[in-house]
Amino acid sequence: MIGCFPGAFRSRKFGLLLLILPLLLSGCKESGITTAGCRDCNIVLILIDALRPDHLPCYGYDEDTAPAIDRLAGRGIIFGNAISQSSWTKASVASLFTSLYPHNHQAKKWRDVLPLEITTLAEELKRHGYRTFAVQTNTFIQTRHNFDQGFDEYVESAYPECTADLVVDRAMEFFDGIEAEPKKFFAYLHFMDTHFPYDAPEAYQRKFIDDDHVGYFDLTKVPLKNIRSGAMQLFAEDKAHIQALYDAEIRFVDDQIRELIDRLKQSGLFDDTLFIITSDHGEEFWEHGGFEHGHSMYNELLRVPLIICHPGLETRKKIGQLVRLIDVFPTLMGILDLDTEAEMMGVDLSEILAADKEIDLGLLGFSEAILYGDEKKAIQSAHFKFIKRMGTPVYELYDLDKDRRERNDLRKKRNEFKKLFHEYRKAESRPYRRVKKNLDEKAKKILESLGYIK
Repeated sequence: MIGCFPGAFRSRKFGLLLLILPLLLSGCKESGITTAGCRDCNIVLILIDALRPDHLPCYGYDEDTAPAIDRLAGRGIIFGNAISQSSWTKASVASLFTSLYPHNHQAKKWRDVLPLEITTLAEELKRHGYRTFAVQTNTFIQTRHNFDQGFDEYVESAYPECTADLVVDRAMEFFDGIEAEPKKFFAYLHFMDTHFPYDAPEAYQRKFIDDDHVGYFDLTKVPLKNIRSGAMQLFAEDKAHIQALYDAEIRFVDDQIRELIDRLKQSGLFDDTLFIITSDHGEEFWEHGGFEHGHSMYNELLRVPLIICHPGLETRKKIGQLVRLIDVFPTLMGILDLDTEAEMMGVDLSEILAADKEIDLGLLGFSEAILYGDEKKAIQSAHFKFIKRMGTPVYELYDLDKDRRERNDLRKKRNEFKKLFHEYRKAESRPYRRVKKNLDEKAKKILESLGYIK
């Protein structure tokens, strides 16, 4: 044992709204939809914390940050416009696990707990005979927050004590056990290395930084609040250096994923395994003046990678339409051809995966639950993005076709989107009872090391 590790929910009103809003925003297309089948596949869900899709080669990035992910994506489906339901971990992963929005599951703040009465992805897969396993390194989604619901084993230890190589080693202990007692499995692996302070091994930093500049910034010794607030003055070359440190972490995680794939191939498990690669949120590198995550609703934080791949697929396929993390749960149920009685806000995308041509479902991405500052909510189609700062008259509207970076606020067209936003608010379903737990001393120390608290 590795030393760092201890032992189709819709109201009638909402359903109508889903039909009406896509027509207003982008025009819903008629489609002949087929189902992609993969019964009895094993499932490995890989979540790489704070990973931006535009820093991956399979999304067009020029740096060689992720060759192993790129090879996996060569046998899978790449969603080019996947939207997270929050810009920070707890709210986002809770939506991934439940297919509910943060205002439904209520796990939105540091102390919030995921309600036990909600059915999770792991619970559904376990009900259908899967052995369920997780290795996760994020302090906000621990057992004490009820994120272990449905997992036979939920192994957790906090980063930076446990890095990606140790996560893979612990996962392989589980896979070795599966070899000995064959059973279909669901494994959730949560890598934190791409989270601040971007402290990859020096050999990886040298892949992206000149030798003279390795160690130029030791972010483990720089308070995150000083960077986020602007108290620490940064020049353009400083910001570029920090992004290079981030890229080095991506490559380090990618090499561990390559190791995982190699070992799964050696064990004979690879060919029967479906892989999902995603993130909980992105990372802001001063595109709108901010740094890190959890404080805004711009797409450098909300857009995440989403790749679904299986060794049986021969070619890479890209789907450009907007999808959401809440769609992962129902999509897996569709791919595996499993029934579910879980209450879900997402939709099953499995029918479009095998289609010969792209079918536009006209979905909307809704995101909320700010960690820092005033609460903000966002709603976006494939073409427009609307952001509201709650409790204030402040609104923002962007034409994503012409302004993908969200720089030009379209004040003249706000009223149309204000109406749509208010209609969405009216359609919000009854939230679950909100439950909170205080942080223990160990959690406080970990969060302090990551820059979340003083």
